Amino acid sequence: AAVQPRGVGGGWPMTLCLTPDGRPFYGGTYYPPRDGERGVKTGFLTLLARLADANGERPDAVAAAATDVTQRIQLGLDLRPGDALPGADGYHNVRNGHIEFVDTKQYGTALHLRKEFVPLDVVSISSYRRTKVVQQFDNDLTPVIGLDATIDSQRVKTITQELQFLSKPDSTLQWIFGLYWLKDESGFADPIGLGLYGLRVGGRGVQIKNGIDTDSYSAFGEMTFPLASATSLTVGARWTSDKREISGRTDIVDSNIAPGNRLLSVPSPTNSEKKSEPSWRLVLKHRFSDDVMVDGSHTRGFKRGHYKTGSAGV
Repeated sequence: AAVQPRGVGGGWPMTLCLTPDGRPFYGGTYYPPRDGERGVKTGFLTLLARLADANGERPDAVAAAATDVTQRIQLGLDLRPGDALPGADGYHNVRNGHIEFVDTKQYGTALHLRKEFVPLDVVSISSYRRTKVVQQFDNDLTPVIGLDATIDSQRVKTITQELQFLSKPDSTLQWIFGLYWLKDESGFADPIGLGLYGLRVGGRGVQIKNGIDTDSYSAFGEMTFPLASATSLTVGARWTSDKREISGRTDIVDSNIAPGNRLLSVPSPTNSEKKSEPSWRLVLKHRFSDDVMVDGSHTRGFKRGHYKTGSAGV
């Protein structure tokens, strides 16, 4: 509780230095015995000497540091309604300073249509999916409100449409051509978005609210040529065009407990990127029997990155 609010990760062995009246004023996770060992600049022996000098030469500064740490711990230990265990008066959760839960809602639908014509078959595949996540978790794993997170909410909405033109199943030359479209919206939305609260963000709250819009279009085709009775060559190609855009804002709120009242809003810069690129593949197959087949392929894919929605725009 005294070490982690300083931005130092918890762990073992942990060192905590106290004033004579038992108040912590300095701490850390691990210090090797001597300077420079295990990649650490200041060793434990040097640290002890410096702390002893500070306590002797600057006692007021040490006392002020102890008061600051004590106040921060007390701030973090302010229990919230509902923290007590049900039916157990006087007992509290000593591991977390945040009630943890995940509430995920997903739904969607799909439609598959096929129409047979004389020279070819036409297939239409449509889909829609939506996801909403509300979540709370304790990032520092202590009763102190060091860094707690509230997500309300993370949302994803995806729509796709594919249209296929196919050869007949009994055709000697097998082929497929088609068009594909994807529309995706994802990110952290109101009322809170991704909310970070606690001592590590200044004892107040930071709410990150942004979203990524993706539009993807592609055209594709593939043909399989019989080279012999048991050997075939498949040639496929695809052209894809993706556009992604991210925008949003970061709010500073007046409380270290969600939701809080907005004090300041900082717009995030809008960034967008569009990329169009072809891809292709070659597959050579040979069937030795109904149970044994070998194949070799060479494929060039389409690689796309993504924006990070969990970063503050400040």
